[in-house]
Amino acid sequence: MGYLRSIRTLQRGRPLDTIKDAPSFFISSILERATWPTMRDRAFTRDELREYVSSTGQIWEYGPKFDVEFPDSFPFSIGPFRNETGTRRIDPPFVCDLPDSQLVGPNPIAITSDGNPVIESTRGNVRNLRNAHRELPIKFHLRLLTDGNLASTNGDHADCVLPLWMPHTRYYHWLLEYLPKLQAVDVYTEQTGRKPTLLLRENPPGWMSRSMEVLGFDSYRKWSGGTLNVDHLVIPTHRLKSARYDYNPSHVEYEWLRDRALESIDDVQSNRFSSRVYISREDADRRRVANEPEVMDLLEKRGFEAYKLTDLDFTDQIRLFNQADVIAGPHGGGFANLVFSRQAKVVEFLPTSHPAPYFFYLSHELGLKYTRLNCDPIGDNRSPKHWNMKVDIDRLESVLDRTLN
Repeated sequence: MGYLRSIRTLQRGRPLDTIKDAPSFFISSILERATWPTMRDRAFTRDELREYVSSTGQIWEYGPKFDVEFPDSFPFSIGPFRNETGTRRIDPPFVCDLPDSQLVGPNPIAITSDGNPVIESTRGNVRNLRNAHRELPIKFHLRLLTDGNLASTNGDHADCVLPLWMPHTRYYHWLLEYLPKLQAVDVYTEQTGRKPTLLLRENPPGWMSRSMEVLGFDSYRKWSGGTLNVDHLVIPTHRLKSARYDYNPSHVEYEWLRDRALESIDDVQSNRFSSRVYISREDADRRRVANEPEVMDLLEKRGFEAYKLTDLDFTDQIRLFNQADVIAGPHGGGFANLVFSRQAKVVEFLPTSHPAPYFFYLSHELGLKYTRLNCDPIGDNRSPKHWNMKVDIDRLESVLDRTLN
């Protein structure tokens, strides 16, 4: 039975015939394509979620509205802000309570009691909802086909849950998208007297659980998929941090994260670290500096010391970035720790093959002076965003002269 014939069989309302007749390797793809329009059409956007919760649940805003000023010149060819000028008004974050709701699937999707998927639960973006939809087991797609929604009476039960499940283990996104949502836990608990159980991926890396412990949230439940019926499903604003689309500035939440972290550790201004910091990726498998010994010869003459973030505990990374006056190094997720800086100047090494503006955005939000150092890419058979780079020493010296003076 061919692919198109399978789709037509589904459209005639005969899903079981499709499952019986189609080759097994077609089934998931066929069902995903057939059910996505229903999922997409029923899904609540952020504005629709706010309207829905205003009548069926509870919602609390916290923090002020604020204006984001776009830089006069944008030194990157990609990014959603490259053609914008002036200011944009940013709404405050919110946290809402969805009564009698569900989480479904290995990449958990929040489903309201009326059967509507919540885009905010999938990183606040419809593309990520599509990714989560693709991962649904066959039984969920069949439920969509037969009932028109994902709601079910089956599954485990929980009283109050806030999902912090992340579909990957990228430090940048965890630090800048997920940890700021912990502020919503405090807000929700203060308003309701309930402390939600936090939901993490099944095998969280050490830095993920360690960062939560430092911030005072060391209790959580691991999610491995299925269906969870929740009396009070707590959904906060998700500030997606993508360089290409739907970027959400949030310096107010970053200030909360920085202050909460600094309050939790001792000896913040540690003399163990240089105020001029070079972040090395010597132990990484991508975006390494090919001529790093030559680079360090110059940097050491200017008072820099090299650090590998994989050698440092989360608390020491906070200390390192908080006390630094200058931070330099090749593009990598560790630069997300700039959120803990107060006054550092930033020099980012970027291969011209992939000039990603992530940390230009972040530095601009935090009020940090940012300089981009273009580097020659060293290509291989991987994606250009993973290529190593070679630093032009004369160009680096010129940048240091301007930055340090």
